[in-house]
Amino acid sequence: MNRTEIDAFIKKNIGTITLIGGLLGMIPLLLMFASSMYGSFGNVQLWFSIAKPFVSFEFYSLDYIGDFYSIYSLGYLYFPIIFYGIMLAGYFSLKNGSATAYRLIRFSFAVIFISQLIGILWMILNFFDGDYYFSMSIYWILTVISQIVWAYIAFTILRSNIKPVDEFSTVSVEVEVSYIEATKGQRFLHHLIDSILYLGLCTSIVAFFGDSFIQELYYNGWSSLTYFVIAIIARLLYYPMFETLFGATPGKFLTGSKVVKNDGSQLKLGDTFSRTFSRMVPFEPFSFLGNNAGWHDKWTKTKVVIDDESTSIGSADDVIDDF
Repeated sequence: MNRTEIDAFIKKNIGTITLIGGLLGMIPLLLMFASSMYGSFGNVQLWFSIAKPFVSFEFYSLDYIGDFYSIYSLGYLYFPIIFYGIMLAGYFSLKNGSATAYRLIRFSFAVIFISQLIGILWMILNFFDGDYYFSMSIYWILTVISQIVWAYIAFTILRSNIKPVDEFSTVSVEVEVSYIEATKGQRFLHHLIDSILYLGLCTSIVAFFGDSFIQELYYNGWSSLTYFVIAIIARLLYYPMFETLFGATPGKFLTGSKVVKNDGSQLKLGDTFSRTFSRMVPFEPFSFLGNNAGWHDKWTKTKVVIDDESTSIGSADDVIDDF
């Protein structure tokens, strides 16, 4: 089976893949809760954990501005339960022909995509760092393979311009491009969801790379500065990657939106970095008040539009052109 056939298979079976991913993610979490009452499930829980699309919300940077260790259980248990629940809801919405299915599924696989990339990088870094837990074992190998597979599946789905209803409907869907601008309420929702995600997903890997510098800042009394440094770098990883590769962040996927240039063309890497840096200007969020265009839209000549039918981004073969 060549790559074209693999991609076609993924697109044809988006519903089933979503269901499998949601169940593989939910079952080990439920087993973890059940083990407190019925004892450990041992290898069963381990194999589910290896096979699942790994997602963990660590909120690493928040440890530097106060006692946020209570977020540990929230990020490792409750947020993932909510996430896999959204994934399963996407499957059942798709099966029932609901318009929300497209948004829920693309949101889910956007989170899976970045989580697998971070997970792969984390495993490799710890292996070369000499961590005994990440020694070359069957567990290490299978976990990395699983994460690579889920990353590719997510990438293929997100780069596809086919609305994911093929599995339950034989009606072909025409690709249409909409340029109705997203509302202020939708933009606020994008900001809220994406802030939670880049803080929850990206800050741990940032802290790993800059461990010595971050620790020095923290122990010299610069705890607030430490938080901002981690958060800013996490932003620079999160926004440019999603907006360059897919034209949308997970928050935008959830509302059926995407970001384009004012002429309707797709953003390049430089455009997405400009948007990200513009977001960091003091008081920039207040630039959206009233009927004003936000500064990070105005200065970069971009806009966020509703595109609920298709992102029209193109095939995975086009990704190199984005850079």
